[in-house]
Amino acid sequence: MESTRKLENVCLIRWLAALFVMTGHMYSIMLSNPPLLLWKPIQKIGIYCFFVLGGYLVTGSFARDQKLRNFYIKRGIRIFPPLILFVLVAAVIIGPMISTLSAEDYFTHPAFRKYLLNMGLYINYVLPGVFENNPYPNTVNGSLWSLPVEVFMYFLVPIYYKLSKKSYKIGVSITLFACVIAFIKNVYFPEFRYVIYAVDLGPLIEHVPFYFIGMMVYILEENKKLSSKINPAYAIVVVFVSLMFVFGTEAYITILTFICVPFFVFGVASIDKFWITKLLSKFEVTYGIFLYGFFIQQLIIYFNYKYNWQEPFIILHLSAVIITIGFAIFSYFFVEKPLINWSRKLLKKSN
Repeated sequence: MESTRKLENVCLIRWLAALFVMTGHMYSIMLSNPPLLLWKPIQKIGIYCFFVLGGYLVTGSFARDQKLRNFYIKRGIRIFPPLILFVLVAAVIIGPMISTLSAEDYFTHPAFRKYLLNMGLYINYVLPGVFENNPYPNTVNGSLWSLPVEVFMYFLVPIYYKLSKKSYKIGVSITLFACVIAFIKNVYFPEFRYVIYAVDLGPLIEHVPFYFIGMMVYILEENKKLSSKINPAYAIVVVFVSLMFVFGTEAYITILTFICVPFFVFGVASIDKFWITKLLSKFEVTYGIFLYGFFIQQLIIYFNYKYNWQEPFIILHLSAVIITIGFAIFSYFFVEKPLINWSRKLLKKSN
């Protein structure tokens, strides 16, 4: 059985989420407070949207082909080649050009070797002598922390789906449990930190419920327990009703995001395709935007300070977005798309 939802505006959601993330990051790395949505920094809402949509789509991908080998080949090819390209571009090409160290000192520095471990999802943020004098110093790409979380969820998707096939109530219970844990963490232990394999469990606990919510929506639809049509007007009602109970406390804000972000994602994605979606669907480059965005923003700010450009925020931000899209388009058409097409042919032959 398969979900009956037609997500007409997936690309639009992804682009909006990517721009939310880049906008929030631009404020943060210039040491300013980012805009808020639902009382959360805008970049967090962007990541929540990615996770809700990812949980739904990845669960659907597994449901259509439940061979674990095929599933992980598709996921691996989607994640790792573009990541490897980014790490090499940042560390091997651009890094030594802007580092305060000599080329010899740069390439022999332990931080350079550690940064290469990002290719194996062991996240490191520092390249030797790079962005030392930026307002947000020494951080090459602060976005990479979420990649191990995403890959971790890939291992849970088959388990979640198989358990939910026995009873959709199991999937609902797992999702609610994840939401409760996140609620407790956000409200009572907001500063909780514990690092495993370079992954901070604090942000992981906060974000994974949104992935579970996306998975749960797919399961409920597959079992005909949830309408595949979400009227956007319902989402508006939910938002305004929820706002009546929000007084700025973390408890209410956490509950509000659990309700409103999925409504926004599925509400917008399910309505008739916008004209701009048809254009954006030809450029599915949001993974590249995720990979290069933070790095390009730091690079723009580096040159702004080095050459005393003194450009206003909007010019710096738009410049970073445009350049990032250029890198992302290159990654998509020369790495991601060819490998995705190759993997489809490979799996078709092997099946």
